[in-house]
Amino acid sequence: LMIRRPPRSTPLYSAAASDVYKRQIEDYELEYGSTSIELHRDSVLSKTDKVVIIDDLVATGGTAMAAANLVSKNFDVPGENVLIFAVIDIGECDGGKTIESQGYKYQALFHSIV
Repeated sequence: LMIRRPPRSTPLYSAAASDVYKRQIEDYELEYGSTSIELHRDSVLSKTDKVVIIDDLVATGGTAMAAANLVSKNFDVPGENVLIFAVIDIGECDGGKTIESQGYKYQALFHSIV
């Protein structure tokens, strides 16, 4: 996942990544367990920024929402300023609906058909 803020982007890391930078951490549940996502504490984000989180695949929406929560809680970016964009949405898992119910904007490029 990447959070894009022109003209730069801020990478998000899985908990397994090791780095010398201090990070903000958001724990979240997956369909098959739990994990966490991390963002540098020195990331330059402010409450007036508009943030786009791009996820390759959204099923339940857990990873994308964890990224959005991380930005909202730690950098005071309001939910209405956060767009979660999925390349592929697995519609039958209702991740998009879950994301929107948490106050984030959501769009997908492709939707699965059952």
